[in-house]
Order: sequence, then C-alpha cells, then structure tokens
Amino acid sequence: MVENSTVTPLAQRLAQLKAEKPHAYPRDYAALLGVSEAELTPIYYPGRVRELNHLSEALAALSGFSQVKLMARTSFAVLEIFSPVSFEENEGFLLCRRDNLLVVLNPGGIGKVYYLAAEKEQENAALLIFDKMGVAALKLYFPPEAWDGSVAAGTASPHSQPAQRTEDFFLTQRSGYAPEDFVELAETIAPRQFIEEAAGLAQALGFSISNAAMGIFIRHVPQRAIEARGWFNILDHNFNLHLKEDAISHCLAARAKNWMRLELANSAGEKITLYREGKK
Repeated sequence: MVENSTVTPLAQRLAQLKAEKPHAYPRDYAALLGVSEAELTPIYYPGRVRELNHLSEALAALSGFSQVKLMARTSFAVLEIFSPVSFEENEGFLLCRRDNLLVVLNPGGIGKVYYLAAEKEQENAALLIFDKMGVAALKLYFPPEAWDGSVAAGTASPHSQPAQRTEDFFLTQRSGYAPEDFVELAETIAPRQFIEEAAGLAQALGFSISNAAMGIFIRHVPQRAIEARGWFNILDHNFNLHLKEDAISHCLAARAKNWMRLELANSAGEKITLYREGKK
C-alpha cells in the first residue's frame, strides 16, 4: 500500500485523536497536539480554509448582511450575539458600534485571519480571527452566498499602533467609568445570582471579553437562563451565554457609583466581566 504523501504527520495525529475523542473542539485537539488553534485550522478544515490578506476588507464584506453571528470565548465562557456589523477605523483600531454591541479589534495584536467556507449547503461560512499566539479571538458566521470572493489570500496586515486597554475603552464608552473608579466588595456574588436577579427585574447586563487582539462588549437583558450539561446558559433569541461555573477560580465584585462589576477568571487568567447598572 502506497502512503499518501500529502497527508502530513500532524494530520495523521489529528485523525487518530478525532477517532479517540470524536466530540472534542479544535482548540482541544490543538492543545493535545501541542500546536496553536490557528496552526491547526487549515488541517482541521482541509480544503475549506483560505488565509486572508486585509482584515479591513474582509470585515467590509460583512457589512451587507442583515445579521452576523459574533462569537468570543474563553475556555469557561462563550458569548454569542446575532447582529448586523459595520466596522470603521478609529485611531488605528477597527470598531463596530451598535446600540447593544461594541467590538474593538486591534490589528497590531491580530495574527492569522481565515475565511472558512461552509461545509454543507445549509451551513454558514465564517471569518476566523486569531491573536498572535494563535488563540481564537473572534469568530463571525454569515451566509456564504454573498461573500466577496475577490478578497486576496495572504496574511493579515498589522498596524504599528500599540493596543489600548480595551476594558478602559468599554467603560469610557458605555458608562463613563474607568476600572480604578470601582471599589472592591467584600461580599461574594455568584454569577448565576447576578444573572438571574437581572432577568427577574428585566434589567440589562453588560458582558465583556477582551484580549490583546480584540474586545467585545454586549448589552443584553437576560430572559431564558437554564442549566444544561454542566453549563449555565442564557439562551435568548439574539444572544447566548455559556458559562462553566466549576471552572471559575476567581470571582471579584466591585462597585462604582451606579454600576456593579463582576469579574470572573479561571486559573489560567482568562477572564469575562459582567456589568450591571443601578445603585443596588
């Protein structure tokens, strides 16, 4: 039997892992293989991935869609929102501002950018944005038929401007507060309690994930909060949160004059922050 020379050793090891662990995610396989998720992506999706040249052009191609699914995650928290998007350049950053959404992309912190073609007719295509360490920063899903195929292949073009602290940007944009304005609280507040109380009062929460490549801030009134398969979830029409509570090792509550902040982190230092407006 002649071995197919186009199958790399990494692809062979991936095939073995997928047979042993068929329900794992690409990031899980990447960790087991000792490579980054960005490095594994073209091998995990053979024939469906194209590396993109200019991030701003790729994002502009998404502005014509009535709805795009944006997904940002840590290993213990996933944020998903369905929204139109339109990015503009602002002091070296790429910004998308809507009433309930703020996305800040820092091109200087971005590594690989891929277009992922849909595998089946009814599935979405995706724009996959990774940081310079090869960690997934933001994924955007959209119907594939209207994608502008003229976007050239190549590597994402970085900007020289250094990253601004995205959380500072969120707070000054959304509440007028900076992180130093918050005073740490001695009381312990469980994230589930934080969310369920807001749902009971029909009160909006802010949800934020940020890293060197991007920051996302979502404002949403939680409605349907349920537990499933070890995750605490908000499963609403245009917004989802998936939170693995037993992976949270750090939960810090802080308050400014009319805002409360709940910072959740795991042992690896990954973080998601929740904000709640109001004196109580």
